Amino acid sequence: MKTNNVIAKVLFVIGALEIIAGIILGIALGTEEESAFHFFLWLVSGTVSGMLFIGISEVINLLDKSYSSKVRTEFEIEKIRSQLENKE
Repeated sequence: MKTNNVIAKVLFVIGALEIIAGIILGIALGTEEESAFHFFLWLVSGTVSGMLFIGISEVINLLDKSYSSKVRTEFEIEKIRSQLENKE
């Protein structure tokens, strides 16, 4: 993930930790109680919530890139406009 947006990075890390925690808790609780149901419950819930966090971080990242592109475009337009005014 290549971004300078701190919020996107934090949400991505939280999502990755959610997935890892879901797997670890699924293994721990699934073997402790010898129940495949608990394993799959923790695995699925950790993966789904982790992917939601990662998805939100990607949306923030894309919005940040779009905003940066818009600012650069406006700067270029203003620079060209001022050059045209100086020629006249």
